[in-house]
Amino acid sequence: MAARSGRVTYIGTGFARVVASYDSYFAIAVGDASVEVDFSSQTASGELALKEITASRVGNIAINDTTVIFEPTYLDANYFALDLTLDPTDFGLTNFDQQTGRAIFYGAGPTSVAGVASGTGASATGPTGLLLLDFAAE
Repeated sequence: MAARSGRVTYIGTGFARVVASYDSYFAIAVGDASVEVDFSSQTASGELALKEITASRVGNIAINDTTVIFEPTYLDANYFALDLTLDPTDFGLTNFDQQTGRAIFYGAGPTSVAGVASGTGASATGPTGLLLLDFAAE
């Protein structure tokens, strides 16, 4: 990773999608992403504030206005893990099991960061849902 020091806040946008297992029920939200990186302590954390823009409104799949927290984590070269804190009911799910989450730095400096996280859960009416979040910030 190119040399950066101190604290840097990356600001950008992101979105979330929730899709039921058979693609009939869905919701999409967009929002503002903020990632703070402390290059001295080699840690990163942040959040994604979401507002729903569209949903099928069937099967309780919907996204409330909510904020997903990226818990503090350590940098690993140009990457860091995205460990999410969220309320699954804000996504029309009764539970949420995070499967993966990772962010990467890119550009000279590095000037930007982007990440993606996904997981599964069950909706109130039973079908399994997939939640996918991604963001880009500079």
